[in-house]
Amino acid sequence: MKTICYAALLSCSFGAQAAQADSINGFDPSKPCVQILSNTGGTTDQFMIAAWVFGYLASQNGAIRPVTIENNKIILKNLTEACIERSDKSLLDLVKISRAGADQGKGTEADARAMLEEFLKPGNDLARMTRNLLPRSELVRQVYGEPLATRMMEMYDAALTPDVKIAPKLGQTDLLMTYATTGALKQGAPELGEFPGGYKKVLPFIKADVPIVRFKFVKPGETLGMAYDGLVYVGGQWVWMPKPWRALED
Repeated sequence: MKTICYAALLSCSFGAQAAQADSINGFDPSKPCVQILSNTGGTTDQFMIAAWVFGYLASQNGAIRPVTIENNKIILKNLTEACIERSDKSLLDLVKISRAGADQGKGTEADARAMLEEFLKPGNDLARMTRNLLPRSELVRQVYGEPLATRMMEMYDAALTPDVKIAPKLGQTDLLMTYATTGALKQGAPELGEFPGGYKKVLPFIKADVPIVRFKFVKPGETLGMAYDGLVYVGGQWVWMPKPWRALED
């Protein structure tokens, strides 16, 4: 029965015939995705869901996309397919987990690992690769609130000079990393213990729920090495925002 409801949603034509069945039931994103997606009353409800998803993605990771009929269809299709696989999730949780297919693998744990492993390959220009990760003011402000964000940028402008680089030391050929989200850290998830203790000081300033990584370059079989933190996926890219708590220190 649920599959039939999903199929009916996917076959929506957004045309005159569907408009006759239009309604404005509204929805609560915290409710089960099955309940929401199988009870849309017409194109208005469907547009509301799609528009909400676009807005959520834009606010969380800067993934700003045109809100069009065709893009709405894609969003609804991706949501429906994801809900079939994870029908126990709320619509909100579903979008957090899947990002409705918008990132196409970007910002995932595998994506972070693949990018960081490039720093272990001999001959790569590590200074240039690091410069590509340096934070911009608008991205820092998407993740952290004031006054921390401004203080962080002042700190980075002074410390993250063009010659700074993320790099392993001699013999460090392995990568260890902890992947989490800023939202999970703010809620006290176990991964918080894998990040530097200073992160507990900045939790009240976190605004967005976005991927964040702590990583180390180590020698094979070892756990101590060159440690880095604050690799954040925001605005459709990985950005390095290290040691944010130091911006709170006098």
